[in-house]
Amino acid sequence: MEDKTLDYYLGLPFYVKARFNGEGCEVWIEELPHCRASVRKDESVEKLFRLLEKEKRRWIEQMLSRGEEIPEPPKRDPFWEEFDKEGELEEWQVREMLYERGSSEFPLRVLETSLFAISARGK
Repeated sequence: MEDKTLDYYLGLPFYVKARFNGEGCEVWIEELPHCRASVRKDESVEKLFRLLEKEKRRWIEQMLSRGEEIPEPPKRDPFWEEFDKEGELEEWQVREMLYERGSSEFPLRVLETSLFAISARGK
């Protein structure tokens, strides 16, 4: 069996959860519960994701050096399995769910795209 490298783990599509509150935002990787990052509401989304990536790298390096098992994300994204099974939602409806209803569990690719768009509009 081939050893999995740092680059292998860094390239995996981990599922990220987010919690927004009046003070800022906290994100964490579901499969790697010790990988967390947070920013105040006056700090950038870019900083939030840089901090999370830095923490993910540090944690994975530490686990590899100890020879400990590193959990991997599911092969299929659980979010999309339950979300819009019938394919009936329009893009605006997804945005409404994310922003207006306070949904807090979206895949990283959705959060990055959406939050970067909000960040760019706020400048």
